[in-house]
Amino acid sequence: MFSFGLGLMLLDQTRSALSFGMNMLISPIIGLLFLVPIGNIVDMVNHKKILIYSMSLRMCALLVFAFTINRFPGAYKLIPVLLFLIIDSISVNFSDVCYSASIHELVNTNRIQKLSSLTQTATSISSILSPTLGIGLYSALGFKGFILIEISASILSFLIMLTMKFHYQKTRLTIKDYNEHGSNSPLKTFKMGLSYINKRALIKYIIIISVMLNFPCRCLTLIVSRSSWAIYL
Repeated sequence: MFSFGLGLMLLDQTRSALSFGMNMLISPIIGLLFLVPIGNIVDMVNHKKILIYSMSLRMCALLVFAFTINRFPGAYKLIPVLLFLIIDSISVNFSDVCYSASIHELVNTNRIQKLSSLTQTATSISSILSPTLGIGLYSALGFKGFILIEISASILSFLIMLTMKFHYQKTRLTIKDYNEHGSNSPLKTFKMGLSYINKRALIKYIIIISVMLNFPCRCLTLIVSRSSWAIYL
């Protein structure tokens, strides 16, 4: 929803088509650039600490963005928006990867499938409703109201995360363990992960199917987004 509100604000202020796909452009680039370091950090560092630092960074960036966005006129608003989207993408990547790696630490093994199903359902529902709700809230509250909602939602998510108890395995490797085994090189650790995936046929097939489905889903999302913006305009 926040992405829709941000896109509408940029469209109104800059009259630039860049506002339509700015977030879609930055997120994949940041994902590729930080693919190796994020994976290594999540493997070696306490997951709850990563989530705390990541979500705290995003909230601080959001507060700074809220207080500075109106200081930039017209097309210059792209400067704070670009900086915020970079920080936001890094934070979201850390949080998403860390959450995926923490599932077995949050629920019992026999509940993992149920949790994954509920998570996928929630994600699908939010993807469907976000364009309509985003347009409606932007029309009713404006971008300032949107930022307040985003800050409130981020604080609520942060507080919920603090109440979660992570059950760590005793066999979990640490930075010291990686160094002792000579795997302190980020690229070497990344290659170890690729080697593991290559030996698991099911994982490879899932990745291939996901890649094949990702492109049409992205196109559909873009069509829905442009239709919503067209209706608003």
